[in-house]
Amino acid sequence: GGGPSGLSAAYFLLREGHDVTVYDENPEFGGMLRYGIPAYRLPNDIISQEVQLIADMGAVLISDTGIGSDITLAYLRENYDAIYIAVGMWKSIALGIPGEGLQGVYGGIDFLYEFACGRPPEIGEKVAVIGGGNTAMDAARTAVRMGAEVTVLYRRTRADMPAEEIEIVEAEEEGIKFLFCVSPAELTGEEGHLHSIKLQNMCAIAPANPGERSKIEPIEGAFTELELDGLIVATGQGTDLAGLEDIRTDQWGLIDVVQGTYQTSLPGVFAGGDVIDNGSKIAIQAIADAKHAAYVISNYLHGQRVAYITDYHVRRDDISKEELLETYTTAESAKMGHLSPESRCDSFQEFMLGYTKEQAKYEGERCLECGCMDYFECDLFDQFNRYDVKPERFAGQMNDFDHDNEHPHIMIDPNKCVLCGMCERVCDEVMGVFALGLADRGFESRMMPAAGRRLQDTDCISCGQCVALCPVGALQERRPVPKQVPLYSARILTTCTGCSLGCAQILESTGAMLLRALPVEGDQVSGGLLCEKGRFELERYLLPKEERLMQPLIRYDCDLLEVSVDDAILFLAQGIRAIQDAATADEADLSPGPGVIASQEAATDDEGILPPAQRIRPLQDLASGGKLAISISDNYTSEEITRISSLVESKLTGTKLYSLDYKRSALEEITGSDSSPNKFDEVFDTDLVIIVGGDLLTSHPMLATKIRRAMKGGVRLGTINSRETLMDRWGEDNITVGNIIDEKNCSKTNSSFHDQSNMKTGNSIGAGSLFDLLQHFVHSDLPLAQRYREVGKALLVYDKGALTYEEELMLIELAVVSGHYGAPGNGIIQLKAHANSQGLYDLGVRGTREDLLHEIDSGQLSGLMIFGDSELPEEYAAKLPFLAVQATKDAPHLRHADVILPGSCSAEREGHITSSEGRVLPVHRVFEPTFDTAEQLDKLLSAITA
Repeated sequence: GGGPSGLSAAYFLLREGHDVTVYDENPEFGGMLRYGIPAYRLPNDIISQEVQLIADMGAVLISDTGIGSDITLAYLRENYDAIYIAVGMWKSIALGIPGEGLQGVYGGIDFLYEFACGRPPEIGEKVAVIGGGNTAMDAARTAVRMGAEVTVLYRRTRADMPAEEIEIVEAEEEGIKFLFCVSPAELTGEEGHLHSIKLQNMCAIAPANPGERSKIEPIEGAFTELELDGLIVATGQGTDLAGLEDIRTDQWGLIDVVQGTYQTSLPGVFAGGDVIDNGSKIAIQAIADAKHAAYVISNYLHGQRVAYITDYHVRRDDISKEELLETYTTAESAKMGHLSPESRCDSFQEFMLGYTKEQAKYEGERCLECGCMDYFECDLFDQFNRYDVKPERFAGQMNDFDHDNEHPHIMIDPNKCVLCGMCERVCDEVMGVFALGLADRGFESRMMPAAGRRLQDTDCISCGQCVALCPVGALQERRPVPKQVPLYSARILTTCTGCSLGCAQILESTGAMLLRALPVEGDQVSGGLLCEKGRFELERYLLPKEERLMQPLIRYDCDLLEVSVDDAILFLAQGIRAIQDAATADEADLSPGPGVIASQEAATDDEGILPPAQRIRPLQDLASGGKLAISISDNYTSEEITRISSLVESKLTGTKLYSLDYKRSALEEITGSDSSPNKFDEVFDTDLVIIVGGDLLTSHPMLATKIRRAMKGGVRLGTINSRETLMDRWGEDNITVGNIIDEKNCSKTNSSFHDQSNMKTGNSIGAGSLFDLLQHFVHSDLPLAQRYREVGKALLVYDKGALTYEEELMLIELAVVSGHYGAPGNGIIQLKAHANSQGLYDLGVRGTREDLLHEIDSGQLSGLMIFGDSELPEEYAAKLPFLAVQATKDAPHLRHADVILPGSCSAEREGHITSSEGRVLPVHRVFEPTFDTAEQLDKLLSAITA
C-alpha cells in the first residue's frame, strides 16, 4: 500500500539502510490523502512533493499493481525479506436497508475516489449525505462544488457529530443543510434510479454522565421523506483483503497482529495503519504505526525479534484547566484566512490561505513552553525505560520549591533534583568555587546556591559544569532563543574560539538558531569541561541579527549610505588605488571614474554621475603622500589571514600588516620568538606553578582546572598579582600588591609594598605596582620566592594581555636568571588573549598595536583597512584620511569609516587556528556565511586589479 502508513514505513526503513519497494494499485501514490481528501483541502502537488522525497531517498515505487489482482502474496514472500501491509480501508459500509442497489446511491469513499480519479459520479441536483464524520463532510462539500443542493442526514445531535467542528462550520457556510436525529429506513426509486429516502425520526436522550454521547431511540410512527437525485453513504469503511486470505483476521475482519510487534500470522509479514485499527485512527496515527513497525522490521531483518514498547513518561493527571489558567493567560487561536463561501463553492482550488507572518508568530507565542529542556538527555528518563520503573509506587512527599531563573545563564528547578550531589562536587572538587550545596534533610532536602543566596550572588564563574553533569532537568542552560523549549538539533564538532587554549566543543543548532555549546569528553586541553566563554557566550560565535552589521555602507558627504557588497568593494578599491597613486603623484585624479560608487538612492544628473557637490569623499584628501596599512584581527582563521597577506604581497606593495590585537612582546625580544616555551600539560611534570597577573580562572579557566588537577598529584601553587583573585584560594603562597606577606612572621599585613631602591618611573609603572613586586621578588626572602629558587622545576604562567611589556620582561628575566627556563616542566607558559593570536604571529603579522597607533598619530598613514572587530580608539580613527572596516558589529570607530563591510561570525568560518601552545586546530562552519570574508577578498583583488 502506498498511502500514509506504507510510504512512512518506507521512509523509516530507508533511513536504517534497507532497500524498500512500495506497491500500490492506484496510478498515483498517496493513498487516502490523495484519493480520500479533496484537493481543495489538500492539494495534490503537496502530496507529490512528499512522495518524491521518499523516492529520492531510494524507494522503488511501483504503481498500478494490486495485491491479488496483479501480484500475489506468495510472490512477495519469495522475493522480499519482509513485507509490510498497509492497504487501508477502501470498502464502503452498506446501510442494510431496502433500495441500496438503486442507481444514484454511492458509498462515501467510493464517491470521493471516483471524483479524485477524474470520473465524477452523476449525482443530480438534490443530494443527501448520510453520516457525521469527516468523510461525510468531504463528500458533502465536494457535491456542493459540483452544483448540487446538499443535505447532511445524521442520526444523533449536532454535538455528537465526530467531524471536526471547523468542518461542520465551513460546510454550513457553503450552504449545506443539516437534518439531525433521523435514521435511513428505506430508499425508493423510479425506473431503477433513486427517487426518495424514508427517514425514521429519532429522539435524543441526554447522557447520564458528562462527556458521554446522548442516547437515541426511534419515535414510533414518526417518519420524514425527502426527494433525492443522489445519495452518498458515509457511515463507515471496511477492509478489502482480496489476495491476503492466508493472513489471519479478527472478528471485525481486520488483520490480526501481535501487539507491539505488528507481526501477522505469517512469519516476516507485518501490518499497520487502518487495516489493523478499524479505521478509527487519523493519518498521523497510521504514520506512527509505520514508524513503530519499521523499528520492529529493521530488528527482524537483523535477526532480532523485539517489540516496540512506548516510552514511559511521568504524567500529571491532577492538573485542571483552571489551575493552568492561574499561571497562564488565555490567548485565542489566530483565525486563518480563507476564501469567501461564495467564491469557494464554485472552485476546487485550496481555499485556506494560511497564516500571515504576524499570525504565525502570534501562534508560536501561545505555546505554554511546557516541554522539559532536558527531554533529549535526561538520565532519569533513560533509567525509567531501561528498567521498567514505575516511580509512582514510591512517590513519597512532593515538594513545591520556587524556581530560580534570575541567573543570566543557568535556570534552577529544585523540584526536579534527585539529590545526586554531582553539581556540588564538580563545583567544589573540580572548579574549587563552592557556589552550590545541599540544604535541609529528608524529603525537604534540596540543591541550592551556597548560604541560600542567589546563584549570581555567589562566586559562580558560570562555567556550566553543574549543568553538564546534572542527570535531570534541575539545572538547565538558558538558550539564546525566544522560547526555552526542547528542540531537535544538529551537532558540529569544532574548536572553541573564546580564548587561546583551543578546547574542543560541540555546537548545537537548529535552522538558523545557535542553541548551545557542549564540552567534548576526553579533550586534551579541557578534560571534558568548558568555561563561561565556551559554554554560554554564544554571541561570540553568532551575533543576534539585531546586533549584527547587516548592510554594507560607504560615506557620502558626511553620511553613511547603504549600498551593495559589490559597490562597497569597488569604492574601497578606488580608495586603495588613490592612496597608492598618491605615493608617486602630487595630486590624485579627481574625476569620478567607474571606480566611484554611490548608493542607488542618491540623486544623479542626466549622465548618471553624481553632481560635483555630492561626490563621495573627495580623493584629494588621500593625496598626502602617506601610505596604506592593514590590521588583521587575531580571531580570523589562518586561512583568512593568509588570504589577506597574499593580497598585500601581490597587489599592495609597501603596505605593512599590523594587528590592533597584537602587543609588543618581551618574550620575542629575549628568546627570538613570541611563542610559549612550555606546553599546558607540563603543569603535571613540574614541582611548582606560579601564576603571575590577571585572573586565570576567568581568562583561561580550563588551564586553571588543569593546574588544580596537577595539585592533587603534588604540584604546589603560588600566585603573584596586583589584586586578589579566586585562584588565591588554591595557592599555598599568594603575594598581592597592597597586602604583601610579612617576611618575618609570614602573616598578611595591610601595608602596601614600597621598595624605593627598586622604584621605576614610566608608563604604568609606579610605587606599589606589579612591576615593583616582581623586582622585589627576585631577591626576596618571601616563602614563595625561596621555594621558587630551591625547587628543581618550576613554571611561571601568565596571560600576556594582563601584563605590561615591562612586567613581562621582568618575569622572563626572572625565569632565565633563576635557571627555570628551557626544559620540560621548567620555564614559562605564555597565554594569549584570543583564538588565533598565535596563528597570527606564526603567519608573519608582527606589526604591533603600539606601532600602528604611533603611525596614525604622527600622520604617516593615508589609509587603514581593519579586518575584524579589533578596537581602534576613536581619537585615532578621526585622524585617518581614509578608513575601511570589515566587522560584524558596530563600534565607536566605525563612525569615522569611509567603507564598512559586514564580516563573518565565528560560527560561519571554516579553517584552522593555532592555540597558545602551538597546536593547529580545526574550526568548522555551523552556518553558511551571511557575508563571506573569502568571497569579499576575492572581489577586492579583482577590483584593485581592474
